[in-house]
Amino acid sequence: MKIIGKSGITIAVLLSATIGMRTAMFSPPQIRIEPSPHLTLPVEKLAENLSNAVRIATVSYENPDSINTDSFIQFRQYLRQTYPLVFARLEVETIHTHSLLFRWEGRHTELPPVLLLAHQDVVPPDAVDLWTHPPFSGYIDDTFIWGRGTLDDKSALIAIMEAVTLLLQIGFQPAQTIYFAFGHDEEIGGREGAMKIAEILQERGIRPAFVLDEGMAVVRNVMPGLDRPVALIGIAEKGYLTVKLTARAEGGHSSMPPAESAIGKLSDALISLKDHPPAAKLDGVAKFMFNAVGPHLSFFFRMIFANTWLFEPIILPQLEKQPSTNALIRTTIAITTVHGGNKENVLPTTATATVNFRIKPGETIDSVIEYVKETIQGSGVEITDVNREFASNPSKVSPVGDNNYNRLRNTIAGIFSGAVIAPGLVIGGTDSRHFEAVSDHIYRFAPLNLDGIDLKRIHGVNERISRDDFANMVRFYVGIMRNK
Repeated sequence: MKIIGKSGITIAVLLSATIGMRTAMFSPPQIRIEPSPHLTLPVEKLAENLSNAVRIATVSYENPDSINTDSFIQFRQYLRQTYPLVFARLEVETIHTHSLLFRWEGRHTELPPVLLLAHQDVVPPDAVDLWTHPPFSGYIDDTFIWGRGTLDDKSALIAIMEAVTLLLQIGFQPAQTIYFAFGHDEEIGGREGAMKIAEILQERGIRPAFVLDEGMAVVRNVMPGLDRPVALIGIAEKGYLTVKLTARAEGGHSSMPPAESAIGKLSDALISLKDHPPAAKLDGVAKFMFNAVGPHLSFFFRMIFANTWLFEPIILPQLEKQPSTNALIRTTIAITTVHGGNKENVLPTTATATVNFRIKPGETIDSVIEYVKETIQGSGVEITDVNREFASNPSKVSPVGDNNYNRLRNTIAGIFSGAVIAPGLVIGGTDSRHFEAVSDHIYRFAPLNLDGIDLKRIHGVNERISRDDFANMVRFYVGIMRNK
């Protein structure tokens, strides 16, 4: 017993020493980054130009017949009138009716170019009566520009155009050639805009050094133990899959219900999916993120994330509690529609549900379908449809720490002083996924300051951006074009 006791003490001491040593070594890297030179910008004029862009309702609808194509023509005319220097000095093509591709030739054409993305279209506004100002008013008050597109994603498009104009006015020419691609249908999949542009670049043999699109931002209050904002650079995005589940049973009168009904079978299958979700893992992009953020946390949380080999069973249940962090560590399940029956006293012969999955990198469409089959096996429910048209596997994971990533990181650090910069996983979809065939370095970051309330404004009610934040967006794009 004494030997066992001494062994236990020895193990405890060694374990404590290991935890302490790893925690001490888990410190932020020493990177010296000079703040970007402050640009004095015409903030009032910038706000007015974004406001005017917002007033043009370039709305994408799933039904093509509902789209007002005249609004996209009007928007293109507005860009040409507002930024004549850009249209005069850069090569510009209209792609597939409404998308735009600009080319700004660099001083060193032998270098691979850079590609910056933004999109012209917006989602339809919902609950219009709840908006403080009408969604397409472009209303400007002392602090904010209001309206659909101020965050997603006309602010980025207009900021890019403003940045190029400023640089052209001072006679600047980039070292590398820069392309700007402005798709017109990102909100409905980007198949007629960004996808066509990507195909054209591939046909021409153009391989950008890196691609930068929207996706993540500078966010606050994202983790306990951290009192600094975090600038998250999306290095990958999740895949997308929707399946239809169908249960069948004998119909009949509700006064004589059988032991099993179509709705009952479907309910059991859906509960099985809910109770047995795909496994959560602290790996891949999520681990990259926590490795970057962890050294900046308070001591207790730094100790936890410095020793995930020991504390992962404690960390995962905590991450699962919040939808935003749960989405980082697993493929998520969302039951989006359920149909069954058409009269209160009639048993339906069929009941159906659609289930949407956002697929974590490392898993695939096929592996998720197999997971569903195994989970609902024996329930009497079948997969009767897989929406292959809009399905996509997770993106590849872009490199972290090379010159391309560091260029983006340094630009962010110069604009957003004090922010922790970390790689992250985009849980939605962006136009950038269409460009995997032309670049291995795809990053997803919008230079926006967002908190939890702001995040709800994207695709929600009262979308808005502060005038100062919009000016910082312009500064960011000036920096990304100037930096090497």
